[in-house]
Amino acid sequence: MAACRRLSGASAREVLGPAQGLLFDCDGVLWTGERAVPGAPELLERLSRSGKATFFVSNNSRRSVSELEQRFSRLGFRGVRAEQVFSSALCSALYLRQRLLGAGDDACPGPGRVFVLGGEGLRGELRQAGLRLAGEGDPAGGKDEPPVRAVLVGYDDQFTFAKLSEACGYLRDPQCLLVATDPDPWHLLSDGKCTPGTGSLMAAVETASGRKAVVVGKPNTYMFDCIVERFGVDPSSTLMVGDRLETDILFGKNCGLATVLTLTGVSRLEEAQAYMASESPAAKDLVPNYYVDSIADLIAGLDE
Repeated sequence: MAACRRLSGASAREVLGPAQGLLFDCDGVLWTGERAVPGAPELLERLSRSGKATFFVSNNSRRSVSELEQRFSRLGFRGVRAEQVFSSALCSALYLRQRLLGAGDDACPGPGRVFVLGGEGLRGELRQAGLRLAGEGDPAGGKDEPPVRAVLVGYDDQFTFAKLSEACGYLRDPQCLLVATDPDPWHLLSDGKCTPGTGSLMAAVETASGRKAVVVGKPNTYMFDCIVERFGVDPSSTLMVGDRLETDILFGKNCGLATVLTLTGVSRLEEAQAYMASESPAAKDLVPNYYVDSIADLIAGLDE
């Protein structure tokens, strides 16, 4: 059972020593707004020198992987490569490519276009995966275009009633998939305010269409499945580090990973302790194995 034990000094060395790899959330863990968390770039460099694999799993669908790679560099993180980054935008593209373009899959609804609620970063990942997007390159009337086979809900700060209506029109076809990049209901801004997240838009589409979305991002295990398929990661020797109990920590639990909550982002220690005291099995799944004030506290676990 997760015990929400604080990591520092000897306890950090005890946990990090045998770990072969670590998965990090990004927003609120490695950076807040346009500032790196103090000590975070140093930690990643130390992990690399120690031979430990690092991967980055983000529910943020606003940016493409190439944009995230540039952000790492801009904020002082050296040596992070695009292949280490698994965002909800990238994984949604991989999922839809598999479902819409998968050869010989009886469950495949057939080739078709994707109607996207989301920005250019998400759309770019879909194009990169070879998927065709509704509204792009359609001839007059769209008569020669394949049907829309999927509605993908991501973060869309230009969300409108007209887009909701169009999405619901496509979803009247039972062969049309409804997919969401992530379930995050809101996002914390750098000034302490909140903005609605993808989960809020997903709820609107689900309510209006009477359909239930397949969620690709955390806490679903699909991101980890992608990492395992590409890199052969062993969950028994991998840590998940995140700032949100309902997504990051539950994701780690679902994937069989030991979990570390960092207190530089969304969730507070008091919330984790309340879940630990609860009698609900579901609440217990939200309790991290360990916590740190900041991921800089993990540097002590790499000292000789």
